[in-house]
Formats: sequence, C-alpha cells, structure tokens
Amino acid sequence: MNLNTLQRHGVFQDVEMVRYVADRLADENEIRRSRQFPYQYFAAYLNVSDEIPNTIKASLHKAAEIACGNVPELPGPIVIGLDVSGSMQSAVTGNCGRGATSKMRWGRCRPCGGSDSASQPGQRRDPVRHPCV
Repeated sequence: MNLNTLQRHGVFQDVEMVRYVADRLADENEIRRSRQFPYQYFAAYLNVSDEIPNTIKASLHKAAEIACGNVPELPGPIVIGLDVSGSMQSAVTGNCGRGATSKMRWGRCRPCGGSDSASQPGQRRDPVRHPCV
C-alpha cells in the first residue's frame, strides 16, 4: 500500500500509526538494507497528498538523505552530461493520461537555468568552461 492509500483509509488519524509509519520510513537499517536510491524517496515525497502528516513527509526527506549512502561509488573519472533540450521538461514516464503521469521531471541545469553556452547553431559547448560541468 502506498501512503496516499493509507491516508484515504484513515490510518493516519491514529497518532501512534503516524509515528510508526514515520519511524519505519526513516529507519536507517531498513533503508540501507532496501538499497533504494534517493530518487525513490523523492518521488514518494512528490506524490503524497497534502493531507499526509508533516511527520511522514519529514521522514521521507530523512530517508532520501540516508539513501544517498546506497548510491555506489563509481571507479575512475566520471563525466556528467546535461541534456537541456525541451524534452527534459516532460514527465519522466511520458504523458500517461489522467492520474498516471509522474510528477517527476527530467532535471534542468540549475546554475545556468538550462541554457547552453554555445552561441552559434552547430557550435559545441566547451564542457571545461561551462559553469555546470
């Protein structure tokens, strides 16, 4: 069951259940054992209804931070490429119709606002000088 379903069935009207669920969500041992990445906790946070208690939302935030330890260390030099094209503004799952489309969006380059430093069509961006690389 997901958190919104628990909310619809009135589970979170009981303070003890709110505490129990919040504690389970933020349990460091469970998070490490689950090997989930922070993305999954962030997606859950984005998709909970406004009626979900703040204690549970805070636990999802804490879980995402703990889950950063589940991201494996990659050997060798790593290059991160940013795609800032228009398609990156769409939902990760595509448009699946009413209620099924994910709230998760492909990221934008925050420091530069998603802009490309290449000024001429066909000109390649210099990854060394780009502020986000």
